Amino acid sequence: MNVARTLLRVASWSALTAGAIACSSSGKSEFSDAPPTGNNGAGGFVSSGGSANGGGDPTGGGGFVSSGGSGVGGNPNINACAKQTTGGELVPLDLYFMVDKSGSMQDNGKWTNVTSALKQFVSLPDAAGIGVGLGFFGVPPSKPPPASCTDNSQCGEYGPCLPGFNMCTGAVGGADSCDYNDYVTPKMTIANLPASAPQFAAEVDKMSPNGSTPTTQAIRGALTYAHDWATKHSDHLTLVVFATDGEPAGCPNSNSLDAAAKSAAQAWQAWGIKTVVIGVGTELGALNAIAQAGGTNKAILVDAGSGNTAKDFLAALNELRSYVACTYQVPKPPPGQTLDFSQVNVQITPPSGQPSFLGQVADAGACGTTGGWYYDNPAAPTKILLCDSTCAGIKQGQTPSTSTKVEVVLGCQTKFG
Repeated sequence: MNVARTLLRVASWSALTAGAIACSSSGKSEFSDAPPTGNNGAGGFVSSGGSANGGGDPTGGGGFVSSGGSGVGGNPNINACAKQTTGGELVPLDLYFMVDKSGSMQDNGKWTNVTSALKQFVSLPDAAGIGVGLGFFGVPPSKPPPASCTDNSQCGEYGPCLPGFNMCTGAVGGADSCDYNDYVTPKMTIANLPASAPQFAAEVDKMSPNGSTPTTQAIRGALTYAHDWATKHSDHLTLVVFATDGEPAGCPNSNSLDAAAKSAAQAWQAWGIKTVVIGVGTELGALNAIAQAGGTNKAILVDAGSGNTAKDFLAALNELRSYVACTYQVPKPPPGQTLDFSQVNVQITPPSGQPSFLGQVADAGACGTTGGWYYDNPAAPTKILLCDSTCAGIKQGQTPSTSTKVEVVLGCQTKFG
């Protein structure tokens, strides 16, 4: 398998163009809300303190307006009012890996195959620019669990209390930590490839399989770290990649598929952070509940007994690139200027055909069957996202086709779906 080609195929879905160009004056307009010829106006980027209209209609189509300057006159069609068209630039992708190192990972060569695939992935030339971070579970508790107990309440996350033994179940045999805070700090913080590849590989090589599978605590800790990172890098797309070979084990008072799925759902719904689940083994269908709750539909399952575990796991890693396929950066304004979000549009152009404009919708739930685009956060946009149906058309070579050009057009009143 040509893994580099696999990794790159998403990039071929959108033929990206760079630089600023003006739309030509030919072709039928889909817009009728630009001001008549002769009116000047602000559109695209507007500088605070500058003249937004050059003495004309302040609602008209413009482009860039610098401090004290004036806009360019608009026309009653998209070709005249558009002031900047830039190629849709995919957002940077950051992957935070939380990897299961439980004792069962040493069975059937799972640990060797998974770690080999991880190191291969970060060393691929075409993975350059992707941010990667790394954590493992389980780990020893930073605070010792209760040494004895007389009732369940004394055990906390390490309960229940074993009757007659006066011991907390989760503390028997030097068990792994049942406190999610012990899974927040990564072994390696997110950093861009290829520079981070040697450290990533070194951290992987330091580990060996042992312990249980505190799934709930590991997912919650990984998502907490990812949220902290994403808050500081809001123009990136951050994903948690949870790789495990089985269902939860250990920490019986707090560790379950339902609890793990609940954490994934909260992170997706409240923070917009998806959880990708890669299951290594057999009969791992129960992991789908975590993936579905985390916004990724279903787990990626790799059969440890197939003889192709490393190859299949690497293929699963390459598929992660697809999550950023239809998420584009909001154009950054020049120094001293701000973006007028009421005059932003998304244009798609098939290789043979006329360009057309997608309608903006409120959010993913408003996409319907007609598709369109929406902002990640309408109150403070950092990303432009294509609806699933529109994105699927690009990826599957339907309408638009695999070489469709996606562009962001500034200076014309936004077209709504």
